[in-house]
Amino acid sequence: MMTLLEGYADNVLALEASGTISADDYTEVLLPALHERLAHHRQLRLVYRFKEDFDGFTAGAAWEDSKVGMHHFLNFERIALVTDMEWLRRTLRGFSFALPGEVRIYSLAEMDAASAWAQEPAAPGNMEFSLDETHKILTLQPHGEIQINDFERLGAMLDPWLEEHGMLNGVMIKAKQSPGWDGLSALLAHAGFVRDHHRQLKRVALVTESRFLSTLQPVAKLLVHADVKRFNSDEEASARAWLESA
Repeated sequence: MMTLLEGYADNVLALEASGTISADDYTEVLLPALHERLAHHRQLRLVYRFKEDFDGFTAGAAWEDSKVGMHHFLNFERIALVTDMEWLRRTLRGFSFALPGEVRIYSLAEMDAASAWAQEPAAPGNMEFSLDETHKILTLQPHGEIQINDFERLGAMLDPWLEEHGMLNGVMIKAKQSPGWDGLSALLAHAGFVRDHHRQLKRVALVTESRFLSTLQPVAKLLVHADVKRFNSDEEASARAWLESA
């Protein structure tokens, strides 16, 4: 049986597993709670407590679990797994490396610590952004490794505007050098954000001296709907003029 645990922040999905988990537990408990939270947050945290009487999943539940994993692979930035069962702890450790979010395993006695970690406020992030609503141009400027919560903050600002206005004329990315990503989860979050938004903008201007970012221009043209063009760092005015003419 799967039970939804109450009393958590609205970006945290907290579950308790006991006995045998069935497919109905996914359709009636997990999925409604998951979709409710994803309606308000791009990234979630998961607390999953396995009681001592947990004895596994039915075949139908295992199939539902795999579907949730495939469809929502990028939606969890932190996962706290709480159990005293050594076989389960070994299994979870074996799979944790493949998950994009940060994973920690706690004992049942450490449930409070697991809950506190899952609900820690997100770091402020390293991405500075601004929206010129008159010309419909979004400017992005990283000041360090890109973090997963940078896209949560950006989406919270940008998505309501796009719902009302529908389209950006362009995005200017200002980065003298490639900032890199704060781990695999941030890289995958970046890819997911591009996937969800690239059809809602006309042009992308890369204002950079980075050789790595420069090599992305031909690749980006194959992957995104927008027209992509690189400018040197001293050509910001030209980049803005090109975006405004879209």
